[in-house]
Amino acid sequence: MPVSFMTDSLYVINGVTKNLACWEDTGWTRISNQCLFKAAAYQLRIHSAATSFTWVKGHHQNPGNDEAHKLAKRGAKKDVPDQLVLTVPPTFDPVGAKMWCLTQALAYRAIRARKTAETPPQTQTQ
Repeated sequence: MPVSFMTDSLYVINGVTKNLACWEDTGWTRISNQCLFKAAAYQLRIHSAATSFTWVKGHHQNPGNDEAHKLAKRGAKKDVPDQLVLTVPPTFDPVGAKMWCLTQALAYRAIRARKTAETPPQTQTQ
């Protein structure tokens, strides 16, 4: 059964339809919301239905889009946020960039990002 997504976010549409392969090839270096895009890509791939994405103009009396905004506002006001399942199996999520698309600048950024993530916070001494 075909699946159709309608959204007012070109960032999401372009991320999933145009940028995803490049982001994967470069090891997700400096990509905002990468855990969300990885989870979305994984779910789209394991459910191999024909999928389409349609951009709709936001705040233009589109009933589905208006309802989505209402739900988003309600969710943002929650004291305890809903738990999202964003797990992606390691076999689907290889670490690092593909060598053929690696530049010196990208390698440097990836190393810096990994070091920052691995460095424990320093304690203050007096």
